[in-house]
Amino acid sequence: MIIHIEDLVANALIEKNRLDGSRKVSNIELEQYAEEVIKDLKQKNIDVKVDVSRILMKQFEEKYKDWFLTYEDDKIHEWVLGQNKLIEDLELLFRSNLPIDVILSFANVEIVQKTFSNKEENIKGKRL
Repeated sequence: MIIHIEDLVANALIEKNRLDGSRKVSNIELEQYAEEVIKDLKQKNIDVKVDVSRILMKQFEEKYKDWFLTYEDDKIHEWVLGQNKLIEDLELLFRSNLPIDVILSFANVEIVQKTFSNKEENIKGKRL
């Protein structure tokens, strides 16, 4: 199974918003979230990888430019949910076609808290 960048960004935003009301996610948080979700799925014997590259990111950002604003400096890349978009909209668009095991991993409370609760510790990750 392949998790695409748009599914990863949208689901990270959904869960981060539920945790703390935030409407943005950074590449550092996203990488940690992806690692934890993949680990959880592999523990369930689901073969999975995240399909991420600079080209795919640019295509994603172009395709969903009405959904996500992007900000970038030399170290941090952030995706922010568009002003007129709701978390519920993300759920309808990006969760309706995912297998239940993937949704459960995206929404896993331990993964969400580990990834998004302590922002100071999370700013030590690698770039996507």
